[in-house]
Amino acid sequence: MTKLHAYNDNLKVARNAPLKTIRAAHKRLTQRFYPDKNPGDAEAAQIMTIINTSYKVLSGLDKC
Repeated sequence: MTKLHAYNDNLKVARNAPLKTIRAAHKRLTQRFYPDKNPGDAEAAQIMTIINTSYKVLSGLDKC
């Protein structure tokens, strides 16, 4: 069974983190797991999907 994580746990930020902190965490993680830096790595691609989804929800972009 896989462990479920909250969106803020995926980005490694506090629950009450301001948008500026969320953006910085997203940028840091995307630079690490970006597909161009990890060609052919399926795990990195999956992590990028999780990171982008978490950022989208926490930043409010999913409400558009």
